[in-house]
Amino acid sequence: MKVTVKHNHTKEEATERSKKFLTKLKEENGSRVDNLQENWNGSTGNYSCTFNGMKFAAKIDVKDDEVVVDGKVPFLMKPFSKMFENAIRDSMEKAMR
Repeated sequence: MKVTVKHNHTKEEATERSKKFLTKLKEENGSRVDNLQENWNGSTGNYSCTFNGMKFAAKIDVKDDEVVVDGKVPFLMKPFSKMFENAIRDSMEKAMR
């Protein structure tokens, strides 16, 4: 699953907004999200969590004019991958406004 969202911020500001995106994701989904872990190296972040008991992992790469979220959807959730893509895109677009 790969989601690309354009932004009009500095790379640093877009990185901070991406970090807040992960915090907001946890807040919005409460107990459905567990074990949220993130590791940032400059403008690249790796994160993982369990969502409804299934493990997700993704990489966020903040570029000069876009943010790319590249992740793996668990096999059992493949039929819902478009739904996850759309939810991530919508949330990231809000974070970049």
